[in-house]
Amino acid sequence: MDVVPEFGSVTLSETLDPTAAKDLLAALRGRRNGPLTIDASAVTRVSTPALQVLLAAASSWQSDGKRFAIVSPSAPFAEVVALLGITPGQLSMETVPT
Repeated sequence: MDVVPEFGSVTLSETLDPTAAKDLLAALRGRRNGPLTIDASAVTRVSTPALQVLLAAASSWQSDGKRFAIVSPSAPFAEVVALLGITPGQLSMETVPT
């Protein structure tokens, strides 16, 4: 996972397993006070704990009145989101694959 502090962006790794969810949580906590863009284009596997972290972050950023967006979600990422009944709006997903 790449964090680019000056631009408020995070690039998710291919596999978002429970261990990666912990790393993601730490990376997001450090970016809490500003707008954040998350690139999900490389994700091939995503766990429920990782999606829980992203859902909580989307809610927190919304409560803070800051921009939070998941951009370029990969097809596997979008598929798991849909299978779990999460809407793209809940995660602030942009450019959802069809």
